Amino acid sequence: MRGAYLLLEEGARAPVEALLAVPGVAGAWTYDGSARLHDRLAPVEGRRLTTLFLDGDPAEVGAALAPVLAERWASAGVIPLLAAPFVTVVPFAWDRHLP
Repeated sequence: MRGAYLLLEEGARAPVEALLAVPGVAGAWTYDGSARLHDRLAPVEGRRLTTLFLDGDPAEVGAALAPVLAERWASAGVIPLLAAPFVTVVPFAWDRHLP
């Protein structure tokens, strides 16, 4: 796994099949917020966190996901709160993304 793409959304539930069809996306896992956890924490009910596992370069896959996500948010009634790629940390390879 080279990275992950995180989606935090609320509103209507949208399928992940179109996201899985993007080259570089190896799989997905969706977590549904279901209840209030604590009075001091923000409620998570109605929010979904989708983790896309990436076997391609996270920045390139993120660019390829952009039109698919735009269509998802325009047609499915899904409200985006966060959408971002993340690179996997490789232990002891601290210089791999430095000039």
